[in-house]
Amino acid sequence: MTKTDQMSNSNTPAPIRMLTLIVSILVAISALPWLWMSMTQFRAFAWGVFGFEFCVILGAVMTMLVALKKLRVGNAFSLALACLAGTILVSMVFGTHVEARTLIGDDPKLQPWVNRTLLFRVAAVGLLSLIATLDVYRRSSKSWGLILRSIFFLAPVLVALGWIMKMGMPTINDSSGELSPTRMIIALLSGLLIGIFFSIGGHYLIRSFEVSFPEPGLASEPEKSKD
Repeated sequence: MTKTDQMSNSNTPAPIRMLTLIVSILVAISALPWLWMSMTQFRAFAWGVFGFEFCVILGAVMTMLVALKKLRVGNAFSLALACLAGTILVSMVFGTHVEARTLIGDDPKLQPWVNRTLLFRVAAVGLLSLIATLDVYRRSSKSWGLILRSIFFLAPVLVALGWIMKMGMPTINDSSGELSPTRMIIALLSGLLIGIFFSIGGHYLIRSFEVSFPEPGLASEPEKSKD
């Protein structure tokens, strides 16, 4: 990958940046009511809620600046989105779900807003993750082929896990309650197959991100060959 390619890859397209800006603004707005409630609606100043929501606002503002190109991050635009998504996720779990829900208790006016906030934040994390993925995958056409391979191997794993969650772990005992060697072998082979599929699918998933970033020193090799 040449320096020209690296520069073009670091220039995240305007639609991706504008969508990021909109999501960041909405996330920051969603934190403002909780910031106000942490100071006025509880028996004492809710430092936990205040701190987590303040971090969300700070992260959202920083991401806005990145989306507006006021802060230059080069190829790390997707990493900036991942940082905001992580901040939202931590705040959502420890700030909203744990502390805010505990402080609100059975208050019929405020309790529904806990779930609404959680649903919105889950959607925001999912959307930010999708935007970050698209920003990475746009850089190399190889990423799409790798993610398709990953889906091919991971889909059976997800189906198997969904079946286990719904039906429970299959038993290795026969109808009389005795240990069945046949069922044990089938269970072991099935578990081994699921593990292999998970490993291969995970490898392709990781590679689909890795191929979009140049190896260290790779861009400088053509220049050295000129001398």
